[in-house]
Amino acid sequence: VIKHFVDSLAISNVYNMIPVKNVIDIGTGAGFPGMVLKIFYPDIQFTLLDSLNKRVGFLKEVANELSLNKIEAVHGRAEDFGKSEDYREKYDIACARAVANLSSLIELCIPFVKPGGYFIALKGSEIEEELKATFPDARVLRLDADSTSSRDSFSSYLDDFANGKYDIMLGTQMVAKGLDFKDVTVVGVL
Repeated sequence: VIKHFVDSLAISNVYNMIPVKNVIDIGTGAGFPGMVLKIFYPDIQFTLLDSLNKRVGFLKEVANELSLNKIEAVHGRAEDFGKSEDYREKYDIACARAVANLSSLIELCIPFVKPGGYFIALKGSEIEEELKATFPDARVLRLDADSTSSRDSFSSYLDDFANGKYDIMLGTQMVAKGLDFKDVTVVGVL
């Protein structure tokens, strides 16, 4: 259980959550990462979307028991809600954890992201194969503990990434920016 909480909070390692106004968690299941993030960021509006009404009922009960405000648990499918004017292009961040492969997640989640917003996918060890399949021509910077042992080396890698030398940064946090999406940055956390 602790791993699920830590994984959920990893989003704040790649994105400053303080200016965020709203987040949608697609396929939230038991509320990872959305419910965990809501507890840590009470001022942000969260929408937790899941296709199973039983899970949605559970999430509503948890939010009520914890006296959480600015949170909505919604029963529905991402394919349908992504077409709705009430949800389409309304969120600063759309996130998903353990829902589908990366190419499917992109199709499901991007419609919810407002221009200039972020899609954050929490992915596991299969991410390299998914990246190759989804973005075969991407320039990948692979980081590990040795390559980022000093603050200066890590900062220089971030600068190279921000300046467009690489499309994807893969390591303890992976960020894919500007690939095939004009106004949305794709971000994933390992």
